[in-house]
Amino acid sequence: MSPYLAPDGHPSHGADPSGSERRRPLILVVEDDDLLRDTLCEVLEDDGFHAVGATNGLHALALLENLPAPELIILDLMMPVMNGWDFNARLKAKPHLAAVPVLLLSAYVQRETHTGPQDVAGALQKPVSIDDLLGWVRRLIARRQR
Repeated sequence: MSPYLAPDGHPSHGADPSGSERRRPLILVVEDDDLLRDTLCEVLEDDGFHAVGATNGLHALALLENLPAPELIILDLMMPVMNGWDFNARLKAKPHLAAVPVLLLSAYVQRETHTGPQDVAGALQKPVSIDDLLGWVRRLIARRQR
């Protein structure tokens, strides 16, 4: 049985206390822009996902110590404290997290040829349309859940 996040934000491996068997896939959004991060999390929540935000790569690594492995990570590249390149390298070095797909969302990438890490599932350039972002998210999560 896959873990889910209970309403209090803590992982749970038992039955959903609301009585619903529906599991909301966890997405970690790593973005230093507070407004953008909060907006992305809200859009993802409205689309049926459970979204957790991190302000930089180091914050994201700390969160991952206490959360179940996410189904997807949306990652900015240019951030203070720990940037996206360094975060991705540290993520891929952790055996239990290495297979988690990473979707870059940065002003410094282009769809076909990006300047970010090469071992990512996709790259979107800011600004991005909500429809494009949600399309990528749905496809990547569906692929992971097969």
